Amino acid sequence: MRALALLVLAAALLLLMGAGSRTQAAGPTPDGYSLALFATAPEFNQIVDLAVIPGQEDEAIVASQTDDLLWRISLTGSFAPALYGDLTAVSGGAGSEEGLLSVAFSPQFESDGRVYVYYTQGSPDPSIVSRFDATATDLDEGTEQAILEVPQPDSNHNGGRLLFGPDGYLYLSLGDGGGGGDPEETGQDNTDLLASVLRISVTGEAIYSVPADNPFVGVSGADEVWAYGLRNPWRYSFDRMTGELWLGDVGQGAWEEVEEIVKGGNYGWDCYEGFESYEPVGCPASGFRFPRAVYGHGLGCAVTGGYVYRGSDLPEIYGWYVYADYCSGRIWAVNPDDSSDGVQLVDSPYSISSFAELPDGELLVLTFQEAIYQLDCSAALDADGDGLGNACDPDDDNDRVFDVAETLCGSDPLNAAKRPERLDLAGDDDGDGMFNEALPGGSSGLDCDGDGWTGAQEALIFGTGGTVSDQDSCGNNGWPADLDPNNLLSIGDLNSFIFPNGPDDGHGVFAYFGHPVPDAGRVNEERWDLSPNGVIDIGDINALNPMVRAASARPPMFNGQQAFFAGACPWPP
Repeated sequence: MRALALLVLAAALLLLMGAGSRTQAAGPTPDGYSLALFATAPEFNQIVDLAVIPGQEDEAIVASQTDDLLWRISLTGSFAPALYGDLTAVSGGAGSEEGLLSVAFSPQFESDGRVYVYYTQGSPDPSIVSRFDATATDLDEGTEQAILEVPQPDSNHNGGRLLFGPDGYLYLSLGDGGGGGDPEETGQDNTDLLASVLRISVTGEAIYSVPADNPFVGVSGADEVWAYGLRNPWRYSFDRMTGELWLGDVGQGAWEEVEEIVKGGNYGWDCYEGFESYEPVGCPASGFRFPRAVYGHGLGCAVTGGYVYRGSDLPEIYGWYVYADYCSGRIWAVNPDDSSDGVQLVDSPYSISSFAELPDGELLVLTFQEAIYQLDCSAALDADGDGLGNACDPDDDNDRVFDVAETLCGSDPLNAAKRPERLDLAGDDDGDGMFNEALPGGSSGLDCDGDGWTGAQEALIFGTGGTVSDQDSCGNNGWPADLDPNNLLSIGDLNSFIFPNGPDDGHGVFAYFGHPVPDAGRVNEERWDLSPNGVIDIGDINALNPMVRAASARPPMFNGQQAFFAGACPWPP
């Protein structure tokens, strides 16, 4: 039953999404999440990065910062950590922010065998980006080729993540050179490489070249710089759906920052910390990009950037950016598309050093507790006591109305206690004999006959006149009777899943979801045999998605069964 509920919830989300666009779920349950132990081993000593091995998606490499070692691990637990690369001869430094900081595989790794590593040598020596030859099981330390050296005046603020972007270029985040308050004044200086995100081309190069479309090529600024004005951009990532770059920038004494990084952006340090002026002398009057989110040092002291969540296990935070604080162990999510505050997902006891994204979009949390965790919800807040945490329970209050409907819909305009029922698989949960009756209310009409529809809504679906004087073709006054009259959901019930009529415009948009209305006078219904073979699968669920409908007034074929327009009397068909 849970699998069925999750499939229908997924269908509802698809109906609310536009293919290929940036989409967000309605929002997370505060403190409704947990961290499930994913892997632990003594070799996970101060691990700061994890990269899945191309072509071996059940294996990854982790980087141990202070040990200066790379370990190959199984993501399924099939083998113990195995040494992948030993960089103790080249990587080091006594500072707490020095050592082996990041590893990235070439996008063409399976053919070119290249691995890129970012490490420090100990201040005042420069930090290094190097390339090595490698296989899926071993890195050849003797093949090192240094491709970029960056001066480091101090031992801290080395930043330090390497990632290949969706454009195939290598990105590197760098801090301001260290010390407190940007003593080297690198933050607002885009002619050096510090306090910046860099973008270079390394594929097929002996060392590297600069992409011609970098923002400061041919103008004032270092050619390698993609964005600047950052204090210590510790961890960043690319949204796998949109390609957008999101980053956590560690603050000075008051504010931690979350940024969306754009080409040529100036992120304000050290003129600003967060939204507050920090050192205004000599600062330009405008031209800054301010953070998407901040939090104060009452909640932590060092932000750890994460990922925009694109998995399926946690539908509440789909499309939200997840980040954490190293000091406090708190994890938040923030909606990229508005100005709302971040929502705390979990307050953990761990020192969170980094995040990693699995091939299926689920998120791992790397800690300094010799352990890797997965962001989860099964052991978190469980309001209805059914064993499912609220954040992954489609109906967390067990009222037989899906949470997505409760969040996205309003109540009946004349009865605030009535819950929206448009995703209520159990049917008639308020005993009024109606299924899926309450579309969002508004000022456009009243529910004169008490059936859960405003007159305006009834006119859109069933004809003109403001009431259901034009009944549907079965003689039903409004929606058909209870989908599940016996309170025992069955395949037969699902096979009678009925939607109101959609517009005859070739797009298949449902009036069911309050979108463009059907042609005047059309009173037929659209019926999908959701599971003609008695087994619900993704193909069946996709039949509910108007985005996949053919450009035709008639519904497409699914699993050999055609959705149809028909009177379908008597009810149920």
